[in-house]
Parts: sequence; structure tokens; C-alpha cells
Amino acid sequence: MKAHTADTLTQGQLREALDYDPATGLFTWREDRQHNAKRGGVAGVRVPLGGRCRHRFYWRLSLYNRAIYAHRAAFLWMTGRFPPPRLDHKNRNGEDNRWLNIRPCPSHAANVANTQARSHNKLGVKGVRKHWNRYVARIIVNRKEQHLGSFKTVEEAARAYDAAAILHHGEFAGVNYP
Repeated sequence: MKAHTADTLTQGQLREALDYDPATGLFTWREDRQHNAKRGGVAGVRVPLGGRCRHRFYWRLSLYNRAIYAHRAAFLWMTGRFPPPRLDHKNRNGEDNRWLNIRPCPSHAANVANTQARSHNKLGVKGVRKHWNRYVARIIVNRKEQHLGSFKTVEEAARAYDAAAILHHGEFAGVNYP
């Protein structure tokens, strides 16, 4: 069951079956249901995003034979409208579905900009790679790589990346040093 096919789910159906706490981001069952879903129990399952991002997780709900990610359900719950194609978790944690952490995202590029260093990144900072005995900072803007400079330390290079990310990506900038 795909989690993006729930576009026929309504706010009324959602509210009939579940309660949502905007402060915690948790959905709970309003009444006992099949498969050990008890009244007041946390609804949904933790699922990996998949692909290259197996270390990232989201909450997925199953309701009326439809699956929907919890952040999309929260948007529907709070606004009464089915969510736009892209929603973003401000703090980059897909399991944190508090209402204040969810925002519409204008483009795929903006959504990708608000990511952290990849798990296989040996330096642990975004936008920096080691080249000989220096650290090179770079950023992708409009699908083009921009060279930001060569630095003596990882921190200097990471801060150069952060400044460029804020300049080019604004509120969606995924920075190394918030």
C-alpha cells in the first residue's frame, strides 16, 4: 500500500478515527480497532524512507485501507485541505510531526536543501570534502555546482557552506551550524 495514494481521505474521516496532538505530533486511536489498535494508543508504524536514505524514518498511518504519512495527515487534520505534493520537516526529523515543525515546501530543490550531511560522509559536515591537506566547500544552486573556496579547517569550510546555503536557500537552508 503506497503512502501517497490517500488523496481521497477527508479531514472528517481522519478526525472520526484519530486524535492528533499538535504539540507532540502524535496520532492516537479514538476507539479500539483491529490488529491491536487500542483506544488512546499511538497510531501508525515507523517506516524507513527507502532508497539511499534507509537511516531516515517517517510515521505512516493506515486508515480505511489507505496509507498516509503522519506529516501529511497532520496537514490535513489542521487545515482541512489535502497537503501539497511536498511538505518539509523544519528540523529534518521525519518522525517529528509537531504542527510547528511541518511546512509546505515550494520545490523539490528547496526540500533537498534542508537535509543534513549524508550518512556516508566521512567529515560529518554538509558541502565539504577533503582535497589533499585542504577542505573544499561547494554548494549546488539551480542544478549547478558552485565552488566556495579551499580552507585549512573543516569548520571554516563548513561555515562558508552555511553562509552560501542561507544566501541561496533562505529558510530551507540545511546548515551545519544552526
